Amino acid sequence: MYLYLNKNYSAFLFSLFFISLCFLPCLSWADKKIVKLGFVADITGSGFLIALSQKNALELGIEEINSSGGLLGRKVELIIRDSQLKPELGAALARDLIRKDKVDFLIGPTSPSVALAVSQVCKEKKKLIYFHAANNERITTEQGHRYLFQVIPNTYMEGQAVADFLSKKAYRKIAIIGPDIEYGQSQAAAFKKRLSELSPSAQVVKELWSKLGEQDYGPYITALNSSRPEVIYAILWSGDLAGFIRQGRTMGLFPGVRLIGLFDYDLFKGLGEDMMPKLYGFDRAPFYALDNPQMKAFVEKYRTRTGEYPSAWAVTVYDGLTALRRAVEKAKSIETEKVINALEGLQWHSLRGPLFIRPYDHMANCGVYFGITHKEAKYSFYIMKETTYIPGQEVWHSVEEIKAMRK
Repeated sequence: MYLYLNKNYSAFLFSLFFISLCFLPCLSWADKKIVKLGFVADITGSGFLIALSQKNALELGIEEINSSGGLLGRKVELIIRDSQLKPELGAALARDLIRKDKVDFLIGPTSPSVALAVSQVCKEKKKLIYFHAANNERITTEQGHRYLFQVIPNTYMEGQAVADFLSKKAYRKIAIIGPDIEYGQSQAAAFKKRLSELSPSAQVVKELWSKLGEQDYGPYITALNSSRPEVIYAILWSGDLAGFIRQGRTMGLFPGVRLIGLFDYDLFKGLGEDMMPKLYGFDRAPFYALDNPQMKAFVEKYRTRTGEYPSAWAVTVYDGLTALRRAVEKAKSIETEKVINALEGLQWHSLRGPLFIRPYDHMANCGVYFGITHKEAKYSFYIMKETTYIPGQEVWHSVEEIKAMRK
């Protein structure tokens, strides 16, 4: 009888031990502090689709981290707040995420004005944030600080890159149309500065500034036609650029003049057959032009999860998360100062290929992709062919220039 009970008790203990092994990962999650990421997103209004693609990419990246054991063995949790494109609200939400939710790191919004407000909160509270969509150059130049890093080319870099691209086409008469906000003015200033250096004989024959959400581009198109440019640099984006192209076609602006603009996946998909072939375009991260194993795997996972192709915003937010993960692993800590030290000079394999973060201003050397619009049977939307790449380090401000700005 004793032997019988002892054998059964031993079997019971063995079963209990085996079951406990199955739950060890769960116990480890519970025993360790959760790593919290606070995302100040611009969801309400025109930023909805951009925010949605960012959210999908972040959730995919966090799922990958957690399924592989977490961040230093800790589960990662995403907390999202909607700034509604309002700088004051974005700043207040950032403060709440830091004070009430106790987030370890923050992820920046899409709107440049909201980003600048949130950035100042992070500087004040000494909390690390990364920016992947808002690209006003002031974020990393005159208002840059230790507690941010950037993984998207800023307005200065993009304006410079467009000038580099067009200077090789030998255009002499160029017109500019953009939104009458700092984003447009900043990019145009960088473009004109670089163009004067590379093509002294080229001239900007017309500059036009529209309001955000402009519905009637008729007067602008008439003015552009009368100035007879060879190429139009449209610093518009999303719905504004789509409206300009549709109305330009109706009013006979194309194909008599070439156009260059920000042609990302969302624009191509939104315009559909209203898009035109043989226009110049640029993008921050065109998935179809990036032929590397990381991007191919990401596209497959993203499509399985969402049924969509990833926009540039999805790619850049994922790249920022990957850089943050690498820095934490390098620092072997989630302590802000240690992670920042690890970020400075960090090199990592992003979806866009190898990138590094410049130590002084925490700017990644991400560049700009250029191509010509065309329709390919593989896709139901237009893409760009003959893509070329201008690396970030060829068009960014020098450290000396940034030091002067920060004074």
